[in-house]
Amino acid sequence: MTQQQILDAAEQEFSRHGLNGARMSAIATRAKVTTATLHYYFENKESLYRAVLQRPVDEVQTKLGELNLEGLSPEEALKQIVRLAIANEAQNPQRQMLWFQEASQNQGIYFKECNVLSLHEHLLKVLEKG
Repeated sequence: MTQQQILDAAEQEFSRHGLNGARMSAIATRAKVTTATLHYYFENKESLYRAVLQRPVDEVQTKLGELNLEGLSPEEALKQIVRLAIANEAQNPQRQMLWFQEASQNQGIYFKECNVLSLHEHLLKVLEKG
């Protein structure tokens, strides 16, 4: 639970201030842990930031894996993927600011390190079918 608390708090802090403006002490306070606990789980602010950016990719990857697209037409499968992506973003509205901060402060450098291409595999399978 502690690591989840830290990631939740860090996502809020990074969404508001970006990597450059976020402070580990503020994240620790928001997560109700000590800064030593932060460093137990994450070596530094940059590694915590990477984990925060990776988390939504992993969540969507898991949800995509749970979809049963095999029996669907390509059109219906594509609709399911798009619905899932939109619903995921709608459930996490602060993430739009996280993506904005990453793009404006870091030109997407850290986001590119996430395993985003793994999300495309599901889409490519559907497109190859249809």
